[in-house]
Amino acid sequence: MKLPKAKNRNLFVKENTAAVRAAEAHAAEMVTNISETTRKGLKALIVRAMETGQSPMESAREISEMIGMNERQALSAENYRDDLEEKELSPERIDSLMEKYVDRKINERSENIARYETMSALNGGLMESWQQAQESGLMGKDSTKWLVITDDNRTCPVCIDISEQEPIALDEPFESEYGSTLMPPIHGSCRCTVAVDPGSLDETVSDPENEYVNDENS
Repeated sequence: MKLPKAKNRNLFVKENTAAVRAAEAHAAEMVTNISETTRKGLKALIVRAMETGQSPMESAREISEMIGMNERQALSAENYRDDLEEKELSPERIDSLMEKYVDRKINERSENIARYETMSALNGGLMESWQQAQESGLMGKDSTKWLVITDDNRTCPVCIDISEQEPIALDEPFESEYGSTLMPPIHGSCRCTVAVDPGSLDETVSDPENEYVNDENS
């Protein structure tokens, strides 16, 4: 069977719009140790990034001006200062090293937030597009998805375990110790993506205006 010819292909040109909607609904929900004012600012930043195509690194530079260290990083900074003081360095030297340490940790956190939020919005938009395709008959109701990992030594055991499981339905969440999520990222520094099997297509596919037809002679 040949795929239906589409006179109007707008259905597959909505990822950015769908990603904007995903960001408007859920951006910055998982960010900790920030005020609600900062959370609103982060959400606005991510929504704008989806609207303009701004890269995660560009977003990270802006985020670094809005946040501080998280609780774990702050504890590490305290331990680092203790280590420096034990070395009997001058107060000025300690302050200089601490300033560089804090800046580095904030930059690391900003990059993680930018990557996570960008992936969340884009994958949320992708899921919406798949659901629309199912509703229009361009993907089967039996479509499935599975997690695709980055195959290197930085990939966490949790994501490896999920990637080795059987494909699941599009509307079924990935389950792990981090909780349930329809799409990656699975956790804060997750680099995983999703592959999809479109399933069984209808023999005849049409939208309300009959713009999609099955033409066996084309």
